[in-house]
Amino acid sequence: MTNLTTNAPKFEWIDLDPGSSFRWHVHDFPCEVAHWNHHPECEIHRIRNTSGVATVGDHLSQYQPGYLVLVGPNLPHNWVPNLRRGEIAADDHVVLQFQAERFAEAADVLPEFAAISSLIERSKRGVVFHGEAERCGGEILEKIGQQSGLIRLSLMLELLQVLAETAEYTILSSHDYVPNLDPRVQDALATVMQYVYDNLTDNVRLSAAARLVDMTEPTFSRFFKRNMKSTFVEYVRKLRVAKACELLSDTSLQITDICYESGYQNLSNFNRRFLAEKGVPPTKYRQLLLHARGDEAINQQATVNN
Repeated sequence: MTNLTTNAPKFEWIDLDPGSSFRWHVHDFPCEVAHWNHHPECEIHRIRNTSGVATVGDHLSQYQPGYLVLVGPNLPHNWVPNLRRGEIAADDHVVLQFQAERFAEAADVLPEFAAISSLIERSKRGVVFHGEAERCGGEILEKIGQQSGLIRLSLMLELLQVLAETAEYTILSSHDYVPNLDPRVQDALATVMQYVYDNLTDNVRLSAAARLVDMTEPTFSRFFKRNMKSTFVEYVRKLRVAKACELLSDTSLQITDICYESGYQNLSNFNRRFLAEKGVPPTKYRQLLLHARGDEAINQQATVNN
């Protein structure tokens, strides 16, 4: 049996754009770079149109269209949208990658870069942005791809300034999270994640996941808890509740149908698990979403009228 006691995401090699100090690109999902991975560069990542589940270090949460996140050097990450089997989300991911050490060096001689250095320090645990920072930052990120030369660089600095100065952000992975990047086991966690994603609406079994990475069940349980800061069962439950949130938000399906689409076979168990994760039952969660969207529409109309 293979001795797998740690996990490692796949290393991603990044070439900077010719004549540029950073890389900007757009990609589909799925594609060859869209998987559990890490790299020494910082990454600013925007998702245009899909909703799904984000995994950044040991953090797992739901994301919505417009999601904007900063991931620091060698922090493992992955985004999996809620798509039907065979469906492609074209040009859905906008990515900017840059070498953090260049800004640390600049801060030694240019005091104006001190705020960016603090932002990069926060990025080591992953940072997701909200509100005006998400909106404004997303707009600037999109503009960068349309420019070149000094204008392109000035827009990148403007983006970093917006993200460095805002208070509208949340730190993602836990304070004591330290990824193990050992290449000998780089496929282990990615294999398990893919198994869970592919079978989320059916039976997901710890025993099957353990067999996929050639471990005994006790060894696999310790392996998963050590690296993800949660048990395998907790991880699956969080993914299923995130799936239910997406269905509550984006469809008019009945609660019973959402229960089964999220992988639960028992409505009372589904309601109990949802309440434990979100603090409200599924029906109340949908009502709150509708109320929030109504307020947003009123505010947008008032802005137009003014």
